[in-house]
Amino acid sequence: MHRLYLVKGARATTAIEGNTLSEEQIRAQLDSMRAFRPAQA
Repeated sequence: MHRLYLVKGARATTAIEGNTLSEEQIRAQLDSMRAFRPAQA
């Protein structure tokens, strides 16, 4: 549920700035960021 709100919030914020990112594009970006997250010790 947290991820859904994060994606919708990011989309709304970018729309205010004039960017037309889709929810799918935002999800893909979040997935790529997750893939490179450093391991926790």
